[in-house]
Amino acid sequence: MIDGLVSIDHIAVPRGSSAVATRIEASYDGKRLSDHDAYVVASA
Repeated sequence: MIDGLVSIDHIAVPRGSSAVATRIEASYDGKRLSDHDAYVVASA
């Protein structure tokens, strides 16, 4: 893992729709657990 660089996953939504994504950092007590964060996606 490169310090400060995290992997990103792509989130696809149908054309013409709107969505809002919120990132949940994969860390505990200030330390990264993974370079993959969680994302919650809701229709806007």
